[in-house]
Amino acid sequence: MLALSNVMKSAARGSCFRSQLLSKRGKATQTSREVYMFGEKPGQRKWESWEAPYYFFMGGGALLTIVGISLKPETSIKAWARDEAEVRNQRVTDGEPVEMGVNYSQRLFGNMWEKPGVGEKPVRAGDADEE
Repeated sequence: MLALSNVMKSAARGSCFRSQLLSKRGKATQTSREVYMFGEKPGQRKWESWEAPYYFFMGGGALLTIVGISLKPETSIKAWARDEAEVRNQRVTDGEPVEMGVNYSQRLFGNMWEKPGVGEKPVRAGDADEE
């Protein structure tokens, strides 16, 4: 019980139980009270060998992602409807007939698909002749 009360008293004073054990055995060493963030002293630091390639490739990947996302095609239904409405309005002003159920914007942009028969895969209009 006496040992437990000594431990509680030393914990209350802020000393470490481990350092007390080491000092009783005669193996205690004085440790530095200076503590630095990430173990580095303030001031100019030398880069590790992995840092330059890491920053280079992370920056390149971010740049590639930004460019790729900004150049991706519009595939929303609103973009298709806008293109279709523009083509249909142009056909009306030119005096050409406009049929319901016909997709005119795909013809304009060269993205026509044809289905030769029931149960067959659709193919692009230009690709069907190449086979």
